[in-house]
Amino acid sequence: MKYKWKHGKNDDQEYYDVTINGDYLCIFANKWNPNTWIAMVKDRVIHDKTANDRQRKKQGLEKGCHFSLLRTDTLLTNLSPEYMMRKAEWCYEHGVEEISR
Repeated sequence: MKYKWKHGKNDDQEYYDVTINGDYLCIFANKWNPNTWIAMVKDRVIHDKTANDRQRKKQGLEKGCHFSLLRTDTLLTNLSPEYMMRKAEWCYEHGVEEISR
């Protein structure tokens, strides 16, 4: 599937977004932290499975439990917008909200 990301800026953020079959995918970096990119797919932020699996282990939870059960939940972030676009695309194609780095 081909994604045509569009770049934009507003007073608070720089972002890239795309709409696929009515579903909205977006990556953004806030002005106060311009080097940290975050991804959203279908109005849900993508979470970091690698960091969250470490937290699951510390809490003694099953590896597949939902991230909402964690005391500390980590979002997936990266310095590269291209990397985050690829991660958002993969999450969209596979219908997941949590992905490994």
